[in-house]
Amino acid sequence: MAAETETRKNSDELLDIAAEMLLLLDKKHHLTEAETAMVIFLMGDCVRYVSEAEHIRRMMSND
Repeated sequence: MAAETETRKNSDELLDIAAEMLLLLDKKHHLTEAETAMVIFLMGDCVRYVSEAEHIRRMMSND
């Protein structure tokens, strides 16, 4: 349970970083709605994959 909480906390931190990156991209390049949606989609996938990898690593190290 503690590992899930830590993973969720890390995911939230990664999402915060992704949001800041998106704001900077939009400020510099004036993204369209479609471009913004694509960036959000890709960043969400990255955050999910990192979270899953961390969870799997923890599970394997506990065995």
